[in-house]
Amino acid sequence: MTTSAPEPFHICGHSRKAGFTLAEVLIASTIGAFIMIGVISSFIMMGKSQVNAYNYVGMEAQARRGLERFGEDVRMASYLTTTSPVRWPNEIQLTLPNAGDSSTTTVNYYYDSTAQTLSRTGPDPVTGAANTTTVLITNLLNCEFKRWQLGTSGPASNDAGTDQLQLRLTIQNTAVTAVTANNLVVSARYVLRNHKSGTTLP
Repeated sequence: MTTSAPEPFHICGHSRKAGFTLAEVLIASTIGAFIMIGVISSFIMMGKSQVNAYNYVGMEAQARRGLERFGEDVRMASYLTTTSPVRWPNEIQLTLPNAGDSSTTTVNYYYDSTAQTLSRTGPDPVTGAANTTTVLITNLLNCEFKRWQLGTSGPASNDAGTDQLQLRLTIQNTAVTAVTANNLVVSARYVLRNHKSGTTLP
């Protein structure tokens, strides 16, 4: 007696194997690329924000240290010189009394528009070394010294009548990852406490 097994049943005559078609792979790759672009853009924006914030903090700290040093000298100054050999309006010279005797010493503040720096030349307030030049502030777009009288009298027309000295700075810093620059404008006015208005250098 002869028996025969039935043939396997196939749908449409072919068996289907698991996998993705080319169209599915292309669509998935495109969607993944858009997602990655969005993620990378977010990280770049976060990096720019952090760098910009760091630049602002750095500029403010540098400006604060420079103004503190400048303010201490101006408040102690007994006289202000803006004529030769001083290169006004980019340079001023302050005459400071010495604490130990009746002699005086001079301190110069100079704005270098080429190097974009504000420097101080004179005795070092910490070590006492003479003729020490210290760069106080960098990346300066501009720096202005202005002479003023006390009260509402307005600007001073000469050194002898100067009771207040104003310093106005514009600092700029451009981040490596940022397109635009950060600008910080600082202005401060100080009184020459040891200077008697209308007096000249002895």
